[in-house]
Amino acid sequence: MAHIKGRHQFAINVNRSYEGDPEATRKRRISEAFAALGPVVYFIRDGDLIKIGHSGNLKTRRRAFTSDLTAILAVTPGDRDLEQATHERFAAQRAKRREWYHPAPELIAHINDLRAAMNVPPITSWHADD
Repeated sequence: MAHIKGRHQFAINVNRSYEGDPEATRKRRISEAFAALGPVVYFIRDGDLIKIGHSGNLKTRRRAFTSDLTAILAVTPGDRDLEQATHERFAAQRAKRREWYHPAPELIAHINDLRAAMNVPPITSWHADD
């Protein structure tokens, strides 16, 4: 399953320590990993809300994000059907905008499950300045 391998590669690449300019290297590694992912459902943080979206090419899609790259909480291989199912699953946490959600414990638990599959540490707290 190439997408699963890509998810693990994403986690491995972005969590390594680098010589020189670590932030520039980290962003380059994230960009490379995004290019290899294929279609995904993503979870990004912007302030105190979470956006659940879909992209066929996350490397291109990330350019439209108003949030920093580090605000991407998790990704999982998936299409628009999975995105829609995820929206329905967390409908009770929906904020005023269609794809934006409050960080309820059920949603954070789901994101942490995805993060665990990518060998990324879990979200342990949620504050506006985290």
